[in-house]
Amino acid sequence: MPWRETRNPYHIWISEIILQQTRVEQGREFYLRFIDEFPKILDLATASEEAVLKAWQGLGYYSRARNLHKAAQQIVQEMGGEFPHDYDQIRSLPGIGDYTAAAIASFAYSQPKAALDGNVKRWSSRFFGIQTELSKPAFSKEVLPLLQVGIENSGDPYSFNQASIELGSQICTPQSPRCESCPLQTDCFAYTHGRVSEFPKVTPKKAPQIWNLHFLALRWKNEWCIMQRPAKGIWASLYEFPSLSCDTPEQSLPDAWAEALSSSIKVLEHRQSTHLLSHKKVQAQCWYAEWIDPVISPLDLQKEGRFLQNMSDSNNSEVWISLSELRRVPVHRLMDSFIDALPT
Repeated sequence: MPWRETRNPYHIWISEIILQQTRVEQGREFYLRFIDEFPKILDLATASEEAVLKAWQGLGYYSRARNLHKAAQQIVQEMGGEFPHDYDQIRSLPGIGDYTAAAIASFAYSQPKAALDGNVKRWSSRFFGIQTELSKPAFSKEVLPLLQVGIENSGDPYSFNQASIELGSQICTPQSPRCESCPLQTDCFAYTHGRVSEFPKVTPKKAPQIWNLHFLALRWKNEWCIMQRPAKGIWASLYEFPSLSCDTPEQSLPDAWAEALSSSIKVLEHRQSTHLLSHKKVQAQCWYAEWIDPVISPLDLQKEGRFLQNMSDSNNSEVWISLSELRRVPVHRLMDSFIDALPT
């Protein structure tokens, strides 16, 4: 992987943030695209937030892209544009936690800082026989000192952390771990006691909350109506077709839209899609429609405050843009799929 062929702390930082939410194979494409768009810290720091979000599109967790942007600006404004060498300084940057700081410190600067991600947690819980639940802060407090002794005695912090992470991702996997190939087999608590299936200790995930969401893809004079989501919350500040949350998965145009617009629009197509977020399952429906009222235009209603701004999940104003412009603004993955399905 390209991020393992460099000691550039900026490149390693970008790769670690990307890999927090995607598999290595998919992450490579996003990493190369992001680095091509912002080759240096200064490029990222001076870019607009909208450009950064667009480059991040498809990865989700857009707060991480915003934190990258903020951290790059902090590095330029307060650190002379040079990525910090000190672990504590790295850790102080927006969006960088203990694991990411340790990974950058060891991979870029060969500093003996043990990196503890999900892969490392899994093999260490089995190896040491740790009874503490994996997601609890107490787990990290118990394991990190043990790993820290190992990395300090290794003489090669870079290789220690890389091997530790790959042990969990390639050998000590969540299901059907390859114990017969594990170099730590003879000293592993779980293996030697025949209790591999009991580790790590995890709490079952709760069923995701259902979110019924309608979108209205409305075309007028070859332009499409979009709105920017609120600055906080899910998909913060991203653009989308006007959306409206409903209590139930209705198979018809929401009442608020039907009552206000039924005589002015013609529904051309209806699509349904399911999209998974971290704690929500979005059951989405997109209504593709054309403005057909020859007397009143959408702009007339906008001026009177009687258009979609008051009938959507966003309180931002409606914007009309062409299809080519629509493909250039930052949108979430669900919106991207609706754009791809726009009727001609």
